[in-house]
Amino acid sequence: MGFLILATVCSLHAQEQARDFRIVFDEIQHGFETGNISSFSSRFAQQLRIDLKGEGNRYCSANQAFYILENFLKTRKVLSFEFTNVGANDDVPFASGVVVFSQKGAKETSHIYVSLMPFGKGWVIAEITLY
Repeated sequence: MGFLILATVCSLHAQEQARDFRIVFDEIQHGFETGNISSFSSRFAQQLRIDLKGEGNRYCSANQAFYILENFLKTRKVLSFEFTNVGANDDVPFASGVVVFSQKGAKETSHIYVSLMPFGKGWVIAEITLY
């Protein structure tokens, strides 16, 4: 009986964590769609990797990442954003998808990849790549 209860509790905890990382990806998508990095910047790891198409990649602080992404979106309007693949590999949640921007009247399609890492009882953003 004790084993069944433990297995049920572990299963519920795993489901809760899975839902939790999906919430982070929903926040990221909403933030890009609205051009509001603040809506998910509290989820940045203390040190994360940012790789933006045409701007190179770098490891930076959460504060630097905020300004890098904010400046990136100042010159682009997000026309559409969709995570088409969300999952976890070796307990590392990730999402990938497509973002369509308008920049100076021209449409630009980019692919996005985001990975998370555990922090405390939740998840933080470890990497954002637009290519």
